[in-house]
Amino acid sequence: MEQKTESTSCEQCRWYKPSATNKHYGRCHRYAPHPQLGITKWQKTVYADWPHVYMCNICGDFKKK
Repeated sequence: MEQKTESTSCEQCRWYKPSATNKHYGRCHRYAPHPQLGITKWQKTVYADWPHVYMCNICGDFKKK
């Protein structure tokens, strides 16, 4: 008997939002954006962003689209 396995990767999750510039990753919108620190040669910037995830990642908060 053949079993069908359903993918639970980020790409198949309702919380995953694909990147407009990179086809291999996106952002997880499951929780509120997290504080980030952007550092350049000239300045430090604090901003909020959703976690970046690869489309093949798996986590415990998966919800089917």
